[in-house]
Amino acid sequence: MPSHSSLIVLITTKDDRTSFTQGLAKYQSDQNVFQIIRWKHFYPFGKPRLEFFPGDILLFTGKFMIEDGIEYMTVAYANIVGIGDPEDPFKADEIPNLEARVYNSFTTRE
Repeated sequence: MPSHSSLIVLITTKDDRTSFTQGLAKYQSDQNVFQIIRWKHFYPFGKPRLEFFPGDILLFTGKFMIEDGIEYMTVAYANIVGIGDPEDPFKADEIPNLEARVYNSFTTRE
């Protein structure tokens, strides 16, 4: 079941398509503990695309889920936190250690 989440991530790969972009990113879940997440961001209709590249640090907000031990995120909102420099790339330990925000919602019926 997907949950809503916000993460600060380091983009490691990016594959642009016509209506969406996808790839892999790293986030720091605990001190010196890094996780890989697979992400997909659909471009908003009628709005400019957010241009970012591997090596950039972004804030992702969207639906988060884990299936067979693999983490996935469908990004609803993305914002650039830091722009990577190919001559001086970010190191993984420069990703802020942000406590992940995960929001669960439940529906009950009588």
